[in-house]
Amino acid sequence: MKNLKQQRLSVIIPCYQEAENISPLCERLASIAPEFSVFEVILVDDDSGDDTQVIVASLQAQYPWLKLKVRKANRSLSLSVIEGFNQALGDILLCMDADLSHPPEKIPALVEVLERADMVLGSRYVHSAKIDEQWSGLRHINAWVAKQLGRCLVRINDPLSGFFALRQSDYAAVKNTLSPIGYKIGLELMVKLKKPKIVEVPIEFGNRLHGKSKLSFREILKFFTHFLKLVMFKFGPR
Repeated sequence: MKNLKQQRLSVIIPCYQEAENISPLCERLASIAPEFSVFEVILVDDDSGDDTQVIVASLQAQYPWLKLKVRKANRSLSLSVIEGFNQALGDILLCMDADLSHPPEKIPALVEVLERADMVLGSRYVHSAKIDEQWSGLRHINAWVAKQLGRCLVRINDPLSGFFALRQSDYAAVKNTLSPIGYKIGLELMVKLKKPKIVEVPIEFGNRLHGKSKLSFREILKFFTHFLKLVMFKFGPR
């Protein structure tokens, strides 16, 4: 595989009402942009109705690699990621959150590891990984339950990670089979790639910088629906 200086990387960031996080996010992404031959960041905004579009426009002169796609219907984090992947120019696709819970400085490490894997995850649950101390007990319990369900489908430590990278060619091989519900597109990719080698890279998972979590009871119900759908895909009759 090529070294980092030869890589064409597309970073896809779904966002909804994350206006306050865009500028600090871009500032940190700028520190790793020179490491790649082609670097683009595609912010896919689910028609937030806040200042996201104005802020992105004001930053594009400073960060020419920054692009914006605004979705107008069927609000969905997973569909936003797919929209970004479909527009990406890079040979490598990377997905991360807009709220800075995923450290942009770890992007080069994920891309380097992709040399020996089909998919690489920024993991919260491997040796030397950390989770922000501000997490509540309830949040830890919710994450643990979801993790155990995800491990029924893929035997890794953090199957619900939203910080992941894969090759454009591998995405292209399965994109027509994708029909996610909710926000765990990474889990669906792991299930639908054919016997993928998945490697986990430890990260320090931070608390969101600004704004409120989008996790709601409705999103939790969507996750369970999506999970059952993936169970049927993997274990049901063909």
